[in-house]
Amino acid sequence: MEDKITLGQAIAYLFFSKENGQKPEGLQKDDRDYLDKISARLKSLNSDASFNRLITINKQSDYTDLFISMFLNDSIDKQDLELLRFFNDNMECFEAYTHVLHDFIKKLDDLRN
Repeated sequence: MEDKITLGQAIAYLFFSKENGQKPEGLQKDDRDYLDKISARLKSLNSDASFNRLITINKQSDYTDLFISMFLNDSIDKQDLELLRFFNDNMECFEAYTHVLHDFIKKLDDLRN
């Protein structure tokens, strides 16, 4: 028996489908059901949740809704995907980015207050 697809894999299938207009093939029923669940969640998020509300909700969850919205929203473009791929391929840089981002946000908030 094969492992079920992960959230990241499900998002990739749906992203590819959106990008190419093709439904994923060769998936087990459980995996197709999971993709349907993620798709339905995305529709719900797009219809009734602002990004700020989504971030607030996800501070108390496993971040699933946040990841669905980030990767499957209509504004993601080729450059965004290239940046994500770069960070994925360069984890040391990504880790450094998280520290720089943390310092940036903290200082910006301090300066604004």
